[in-house]
Amino acid sequence: TYWACKAALVFPLDDKLSFQQGAAIGIPYFTAHRALVFRGNLQPGQLVLVHGASGAVGSAAVQLATAMGATVVGTAGSEKGLQLVKSLGAVDVYNHKDPQYVAQLQKKYPKGFDMVLEMLADVNLANDINL
Repeated sequence: TYWACKAALVFPLDDKLSFQQGAAIGIPYFTAHRALVFRGNLQPGQLVLVHGASGAVGSAAVQLATAMGATVVGTAGSEKGLQLVKSLGAVDVYNHKDPQYVAQLQKKYPKGFDMVLEMLADVNLANDINL
């Protein structure tokens, strides 16, 4: 089967990726872009908290928000995850398994965040409202 579409809507596939990987790679980035831009109306200079920033959508959100001129703070649940989030452009990282992380965020960012991108709302929404 063949499909035709505008060249601007396709991307070259790196030789290191399989067709299956290439088909899936856009999903976290398109999801993060939709959340940040279409739903969140992200603007340069805004302060953004990305919960679960070491996951697929979270890491895409950190990269996209940083590239768009936002200041990004991220959370992750392991030291390896925290290092990854920092390497992707977050200015600050917190371990969301630490019982004090919400208090730490509130102390360091008393004015709160312009946007909170949440990957686990059923668990964190009550805390997010206060950030």
